[in-house]
Amino acid sequence: MPISRRGVSTAAAMLAFPAQAQPARPTPAKPRSSPPPSPDATPLTPADGQILQRLLEGAPYVSQGQGRVLYARMSARCGYCQLFFRDYPNGLPGVELRYLLFPAKGASSRSTLQVMRDRSMKTFESYMRSRAGEDSRPLDNDADIDLMNALIRYTQAVNTLMQRQSPPQLTGTPTWFFEHNGKLYSDMGYDRAMFAAFHRAFVA
Repeated sequence: MPISRRGVSTAAAMLAFPAQAQPARPTPAKPRSSPPPSPDATPLTPADGQILQRLLEGAPYVSQGQGRVLYARMSARCGYCQLFFRDYPNGLPGVELRYLLFPAKGASSRSTLQVMRDRSMKTFESYMRSRAGEDSRPLDNDADIDLMNALIRYTQAVNTLMQRQSPPQLTGTPTWFFEHNGKLYSDMGYDRAMFAAFHRAFVA
């Protein structure tokens, strides 16, 4: 549910983030004819995949490393996200990890906004270590409320796309998004052995 902005409903708030937060569109990956690197990954329909790709590219992600792009939707209050971050504090060789924030219930909005504005690994690491609970004061200015509403509506839009697939896809954390064979795939969860196998196949 979006946050009210000084008593005015923000139900019609746009999905786009501020212009300065828009990243450059990456060069599309070359199609691969091999099977997807995760047997559990599910491709989105072509039309929804294009929509989701634009949403992912327009979100204020935090980038780590260089190589094939893997989007990782994370929450500091997610135990599996914390485990992944402890296992791979320096990222994944051969991969550009793009961390996306998931506005978890009970998480500090101020901590989330700090990551969105700064978009540095240092700030993101602090966010993950703190479990996003160090500052629970409510947002008190219109700019912060509008930015948080943009994140909430972006998250709702991504969830809607995933849930209307057949079968409907899960929408929690961690969620992974990647391109393969010209299609956009999603996968969810974290298991050490399975993720290590995924990583090997992903960069092969």
